[in-house]
Amino acid sequence: MECHHIVPLHEAGEGRTKLNDLALICANCHRMIHRRAPWPTPWELRASIEQKHAADRRAAEALARPRRAAEEQMPNQ
Repeated sequence: MECHHIVPLHEAGEGRTKLNDLALICANCHRMIHRRAPWPTPWELRASIEQKHAADRRAAEALARPRRAAEEQMPNQ
């Protein structure tokens, strides 16, 4: 786990960091957040990943549909 400042330090300025200013995230997600600007929040990154997985599932189901239809038309051997 890594600690991520929800509001970047260069935007927050000097001051004390509170627990509400931080998010604990895995190292991979932390690197994904810092990969592009403006940085997505941890919640925006999660939503993006969930959308990508949903799209991948839909694509896999669409590819499997013609195969299933062909298998149903074949007589049992």
